[in-house]
Amino acid sequence: RAPEIAARLRSDARAHMIPAMLARTLAADAGPAVVDLVTDMFNAASDAAIVALYELLDRYPPVIARAAALRMPVLLVYGAADPARPDPHTLPAALPIILIDGCSHVPPLEQPAAFNSVLENFWRGLDLVAGQ
Repeated sequence: RAPEIAARLRSDARAHMIPAMLARTLAADAGPAVVDLVTDMFNAASDAAIVALYELLDRYPPVIARAAALRMPVLLVYGAADPARPDPHTLPAALPIILIDGCSHVPPLEQPAAFNSVLENFWRGLDLVAGQ
């Protein structure tokens, strides 16, 4: 059943969802290379991955709640202009959130230096980076 569901999702995504999502979620200055990369990543994903992605999106709010219950460090990183990000004021204190300016839904692609800096600082705070 996954191949049929994935085929329908891919067809819908190519025609409607990818262009709308990219226009809504990527920063205006993301450029065609980022748009092409995100589109290629979606198109290259396996049928099972596409179905799993949509199932995960259906369960998104409970994922945030479960993340707060984890007994390990968790950091949420979103683009400041991401329309899909949660309101930081509604998150449990156990879930710190970093908002990266100048990007929307895909911080690692839109602002890679800023994203990497956020992760490095997070890891340093956990004493996980070699040489610290």
